[in-house]
Amino acid sequence: MTTYRTREAYEYYAEHILAPLEAKAPTYEEHNLSMEGLVPFRDWEAFIAVLVDDRGTGQAAGSDLQQHEVKSVRGRGGLEYQYHRRTGLEKLEHDRSLTHVLIAYDNHYRDLDVYVLPRERFAEMTERKGWRDRVWSAYFDPDGPTRQRCRLGISFAEVQSEGEHIMRIRDGRLVSL
Repeated sequence: MTTYRTREAYEYYAEHILAPLEAKAPTYEEHNLSMEGLVPFRDWEAFIAVLVDDRGTGQAAGSDLQQHEVKSVRGRGGLEYQYHRRTGLEKLEHDRSLTHVLIAYDNHYRDLDVYVLPRERFAEMTERKGWRDRVWSAYFDPDGPTRQRCRLGISFAEVQSEGEHIMRIRDGRLVSL
């Protein structure tokens, strides 16, 4: 069974994600500006790295962490994966070797749910959905249209049913599951 560093991850969230947002909120509200997109993806990666005790790859491209792919979405949206022409099939195989982590946030980042989709389940899902064939046909099918990238997705409902809900924050406070 995997052990998660929930308390440490929450402390990172409170200090490095939530506190700066709350400091900005009055100015954004005064000027009627959206707070959507204010958390950089690297902050989400750091938050998850603390939670799952993983490290970055040190690369600009590829997986976010050595053993995990990190996705964040507002509300209950799904996860989108993009596979490009030259590296699509290779990237799909690499994605299938990783554990996937979804952060669903809302309420100006004060509500968070974190789900883990183990690599075996992710691989099974992509196999069931025919992703390998879809990526291949997007680029190499002589009868199909040529595209720059192939976008595939997993719905939030699939993440809930196939994944493990490992962390919940409500109104900026850690809530036990």
